[in-house]
Parts: sequence; C-alpha cells; structure tokens
Amino acid sequence: METGNHRSTVAAIAVAFSFLSGLARAAATATPGTRMRRLVFIVAFLLWAMPSSSWAACSGASMELCQNVAGTQKTSNPTQAITVTNTGDALIVMGAAFQNGSVTPGAITAVSGCGATWAEAPTGFPVTLEGGVSYQSASIWYGLNATAGACTVSMTWTGFTQAYWNLLEAYPGTGGTFQIDVSNSTSIPTAGTTWQTGLITTTHTSDFLAGFTQGDCAGTAGTLSDYGTGGGTPSALSALGGAPNYPGAYQITSGTGQFGFEWSSSSNCADDGGIIALADTGGKIVISPTGERLQIARSSAAMSDEVNTAFTFTDDGLGTCNSGNNALNGIDVFLFQGTCADLPGLGLELELVPFVSNTVNHQTYGTFFGNDSFGTVSARILALPTPVDTCGEWLLNLEVSGLDTATFGLTGGSGPGTTYALEVEDLDGNVGCFDVTNAVVGEQIDPPTKTVRRGVRQ
Repeated sequence: METGNHRSTVAAIAVAFSFLSGLARAAATATPGTRMRRLVFIVAFLLWAMPSSSWAACSGASMELCQNVAGTQKTSNPTQAITVTNTGDALIVMGAAFQNGSVTPGAITAVSGCGATWAEAPTGFPVTLEGGVSYQSASIWYGLNATAGACTVSMTWTGFTQAYWNLLEAYPGTGGTFQIDVSNSTSIPTAGTTWQTGLITTTHTSDFLAGFTQGDCAGTAGTLSDYGTGGGTPSALSALGGAPNYPGAYQITSGTGQFGFEWSSSSNCADDGGIIALADTGGKIVISPTGERLQIARSSAAMSDEVNTAFTFTDDGLGTCNSGNNALNGIDVFLFQGTCADLPGLGLELELVPFVSNTVNHQTYGTFFGNDSFGTVSARILALPTPVDTCGEWLLNLEVSGLDTATFGLTGGSGPGTTYALEVEDLDGNVGCFDVTNAVVGEQIDPPTKTVRRGVRQ
C-alpha cells in the first residue's frame, strides 16, 4: 500500500476475506506509508471491493498540471507566492518583458525558492525580438523536486518597462520523477496572424510540455493548436500577467514526436516565445491505447456478470530493472468507473500473482487461473520485444466471470458516455493508469432453449 494514491487510507484498515468455500480465512492490516501485498492462500488470487480515501487532484497515477499562477510587475526582481501540492513536483516559470524605446529588455537571470533546484531551459533562451513595435525578451526556467507547502518563487530580473509571468506546478504521477528533456524558442520579426512557440522533438514517451508566445501589439491570441507532427491537443493556460497578447499553453504527451504551440490570431503581430518539455523518468507503467478493449456483459442472474479486457503495457521501471518489474512475476489490475484524474473510492482489483511461465518457440507467455466467492479469473500474458529504456512490454488478456459488477461500482454503460479507469501496478509499486472511453457494455444474450422437434416422416 502506498501513501499518496488511492490505496492510502485513514490511520489503518482491516480487511477480512474468505475464498475457496471457506478453506482459508485471514485478516490483514496496514498503515499509511507501507506497501502491503495482500495475503494469498491456496491460490495467489484475490478479488475484492476496495474502499479508499477521497481522491485529490495531483495525487493519482497520471501526470497532470496542478496549478498555474500569473502575475505582472513594473519594478525589478518580482516574486510569486504559491502553495506547492506535492514534494517532488516541478515548477516552471515562463517570463516575458518589453522595454520602451530601441532597447532590448532584460531577461530572467536567476530563479530561486520552494526548495526546488532551478535552471534555465537549456536551448533557445533567453530569446529577444527587436525592431518591431516594441523590444521584447522571453525566458523559461524550471525547478525540479519542489518542497510541498506555501512558498515564494523569486526572479532575478531587471531592465524592463513591464514584466509578465506564469508560474506552473506539474505533477509526474505516482512514482514519477521529472528531468529536463528538450526546449526551444522562436523570434518572428515579421507581423503575422500566426503566433508560435517554436518546435521541439521529444525523446521520452511521457513529457509535460509548457510554452508561450508574446505578440508585440495590442492584439488577442486566437485559436490554440499544436503545429508539430506529434499530434495531441494542447490546453490553454492563464495568459502571462493576464495580458491577452501573452498566451500560454501546456500538453501531456504519450509518445515521442515533434510538438509546438501556435495561436491563430486576428491581429497582425511580430512575436517571440518558447516551449519546454520535462520528461517523466521515474518508475511508471504506460498502458497503450492501441488495441485496448474493455467489455462488460451483465446478466439477469445473480453473480453471473462478466468483464473482459485486453491491452498492451510497458514497465519503465525506476533505475535498474529487477524482478518486480517483470510482469510475469505478478501484477495488480484495477478497474474503476471514473477517470484516472479522479478515481472513485470503489473498484475492482485483480491480483495476478504469479503467472505460470512457459516458453514456446522462443516466445514467453504466462497463464493464471483462480476463483473465490467473488468470481473466477483467467488471464494470459505474452512477453513482447522489450522497447529501449524500459523493463519490458506485455500483452494481457483477462477474463473475469461469475461476479456482480455493481458490487465494485461498475454500473455505467458503454463509451464514450462513460469513462472507466484501467490501472496496472507492478510488484515494485510502479503504477500506470489509462482512461477507457470505448468500453462495450451490455446484457448477455441467453443461449437458445433446446427443444425436441417431433414430426411425421413423409
């Protein structure tokens, strides 16, 4: 059991369970901050409804933006107060300034505060725009491993008429750790209606992107999009200092590629700006959207519902890979009706520990079977070629039958109207979560009734 995710509870919990027609009975307790592998007897399988504490923002399995705070100031060396949500989160300062007259304004030369280790984005900064309507500068700094609690970020920044900024807090997800991936900037002195951040090519599967641009006119940024080839949809941030011509955006990626933000404006402006990518390099499981399926078939008969799912997942591990990162040694699979960002307190857990491993024609796979008073589970896992910089990749096929899905809070319908959160945890406690929006949910079709047909032979 880990502190900080949905398996954390108040002071302690006690779980009583029975299975295999009462052949074994046990009670287990756990306190926050310690991980408890559930007790397993006869067969290594346990299926149960799992109560939990309330889910809070920036405390789940997935990477997310916690907050962004914007400000503006006409005097030197501004500061920004913030309350950091989690120790280990990253902070990003995006700063823009302009100077009256033909003088390039100063840029940010140092940032400190909140217990973070600060550095300037490594490529492209500071960037300046000269010779347009005004003279401008843009800066991006990032701070890793911030300390939770109320604190102040201080910026060493002089030589401007007015400065604008946006301070972001990013959360890497359970078990995640941020490090710098790439950054870039752009400066476009020719007036136009397309304002851009510049392009980056990421090198990690899971990145947090943040970027902004500053138009040198009293215009307003328009429609936001990602103009790279990596795909995805960015989300708008608060404009730097609240200025409509200083827009910001962020995006969370699920694969490497080329990314950059642009705004289609109705105003003709020269612009400059930039973008940064922080990579999650901590222990993390990534569930692939390719080929994922989830089916829930309900029955009018008691304890006769079925849940079937298949998906591919990668275990990125944490540092050196070990036996806990090998899914053949066992994994936990969770299914909730809800989203990864807001998991409910009730869900279905399947503890698949361990698989019976087999190798046929150089291909390794594992099988698992178990049952108890809550239902029956059958699973097959196939080891796929290991991607670079990971501990392995697997394809899991899972079938659960003879259960009551309502007991586990699974009462919704098919997607996209209903979202289900699919989560995987390895034996090291690395976690990955994926929002399923294409579930197929319905009633089971009763088999045809067998009848004896009588007739007269002609």
